[in-house]
Amino acid sequence: MTKRVNKGSIGISSGTGQMLAAESLGSTLAVIAADPEASVAGMAVLVLPGQKGAGPVASGASLLKELFVQVLKAGARRDGLKVVLAGAAGFLREPEVLCLGRELYRFVKKSLLKSGISISAEHVGGPVNRDVVVDVASGQVKITMADEREVIL
Repeated sequence: MTKRVNKGSIGISSGTGQMLAAESLGSTLAVIAADPEASVAGMAVLVLPGQKGAGPVASGASLLKELFVQVLKAGARRDGLKVVLAGAAGFLREPEVLCLGRELYRFVKKSLLKSGISISAEHVGGPVNRDVVVDVASGQVKITMADEREVIL
């Protein structure tokens, strides 16, 4: 079963056969926290304050905190977490003031570092629109770009 995670929201799932997915990330950033040994994963799709998403939009800071609270509550172990970042696209000739993806990426990296959480893998930046799917049981993350190229993290 696949649970869709909308912009500005969180999805948590556990067990085999479960997937988490987010589509068309653009400048938004998916933060994935998975513990394959516990078969638990969570995904937050962060947007910058003031942007509108498909669902209720919370601030990046509150969503990021809530992601880790919920994934640990679902049975993940902090030392077993694989953390993956995907999205935060930037576009050519984008004025610095409009580099929303880059700003969001910097914020998340700084927040994770401050919390002592390591990033296992990332697929961020560039003029690339991405879809992301997480296999909850294995923690495997599949990124699909608009041109159909796929990357497994």
